[in-house]
Amino acid sequence: MYAFDPDGTTRWRVSLESPPSYTPAVHDESVYVGTDEGLVVIDRTDGDIRWDDRYQSSIGQPPAVDGETAYLRSGTRISAVDVADGSLRWQYESADRRANPLALSETQVVVTGKRINAIDRSTGEGRWESGDSGGPSFRGVATASGTVFATSGFKSGNCYRLDPADGSMERVWTSSPPISAPLVVDEYLFFTGSTGSVRRRTDRPARGTEFVSRLGLRRSSTAHTSLSTSGTQP
Repeated sequence: MYAFDPDGTTRWRVSLESPPSYTPAVHDESVYVGTDEGLVVIDRTDGDIRWDDRYQSSIGQPPAVDGETAYLRSGTRISAVDVADGSLRWQYESADRRANPLALSETQVVVTGKRINAIDRSTGEGRWESGDSGGPSFRGVATASGTVFATSGFKSGNCYRLDPADGSMERVWTSSPPISAPLVVDEYLFFTGSTGSVRRRTDRPARGTEFVSRLGLRRSSTAHTSLSTSGTQP
């Protein structure tokens, strides 16, 4: 694993005993790397390994990290570990093996697959499930402004808004499938479809256009909607 300065100079390089499984997560002064054998935490300044965790199996998605806890997904198991030393805080068994990224709301860990599950961040207890297990699979989830957003997009491309209190769902956008997992930047929600056009709301068009162009997403359909509005198509 490598870290580079803005001018491309190598700052540090670390050899890991097991290859990384997904993109690392960065929080404060640490880099969290999921591998085929567990979680490795690296000092982002000098590349020193702070600790590694061998009781986990392969980490199925990038870790989700807050100030004190790292949340990991390994198959059906969701784990919370202390960022200081890797000690286990809780584990939760999901019925779904689909390894989509985790998202953190103010009090919950939100997990998607055939259904959407919310887990209490403090205790690891399940809070609610949403979605139809016989319906389309969800591609991913994002949280912002106290709201949960999820997308489904194999046979139908939809974006949903969920109430974090009980998981009740409202469809706020329909696009041509396949549709990507959602991404929140500032007060906007972004996701990609397949129709080859850029869609945006008219309240802040320049900002949205600049963001889409910078990420090179113009080759696919990209939609964003203000989180403070109803989210219907412009």
